[in-house]
Amino acid sequence: MKPSTGTKLILGSFLCFALTGFGNRFTQAQSDTDVHVVPRISSVPPAGGSTAGTQGLLTRLKVNVDVVLVPVRVADHMNHSVRNLAREDFALFEDDQPQAIQYFSEDAGPASIALLIDVSRSMTDKIEMERAAITEFLRNADPQDEYFGIAFSDRPRLLMAGASESIDDLEAKLTSIEPGHTTAMLDAIYLAESQLRAARFKRKAILIISDGGDNNSRYTMREIKNVVRESDVEIYAIGLFETFFFNTLEERLGKK
Repeated sequence: MKPSTGTKLILGSFLCFALTGFGNRFTQAQSDTDVHVVPRISSVPPAGGSTAGTQGLLTRLKVNVDVVLVPVRVADHMNHSVRNLAREDFALFEDDQPQAIQYFSEDAGPASIALLIDVSRSMTDKIEMERAAITEFLRNADPQDEYFGIAFSDRPRLLMAGASESIDDLEAKLTSIEPGHTTAMLDAIYLAESQLRAARFKRKAILIISDGGDNNSRYTMREIKNVVRESDVEIYAIGLFETFFFNTLEERLGKK
């Protein structure tokens, strides 16, 4: 199994294991615990103006090789989480080379979740479906989890931050907003990432309910992708689309 570079959401329990290195290079470095990097020779003479011995002025940089954590979620054909798996049930490869799984654990602890709700004009005909999705999601929410509610149209608005309000309060706010204005979905993702940096729990996730038709964000897709790659937040999206046609260019591109 190869680690995926895409974004994903793990709301249920997930398995996390660590390997001793990536590829042959890191496996070899692990054998003597250090990676040795020799810097290029400087053309700047040493103090005193003499260039004698410059070739010998080499320093050695030592860096420890850390284990790499790989979060994994296993689901059946009905998308139900598969539990009670052991280390022996997994095989991990990097560049087609098998890697040793050094540590293996199952994590079912609480999570910090940001719920992003599209209330822009393009959601007018889909708002009832969106409200039903919100209600169903929160009905199955774990009360031990921490929730952030963000609604977005022409700009994102933080409706609930952490444990300051109940899930019922969040549901009431999200389902009472009427759609209108343009869509700043990427800005909403950036706000969610910012809020989750100070979240209480190690497990973090973003759930987006939208038609994806962004047309008013200050941040670009490339910028948001970079932010997401650098974070430890899983992302999942529920796309709501017209069955037969898309009204605008943003909606046509939204599904992609």
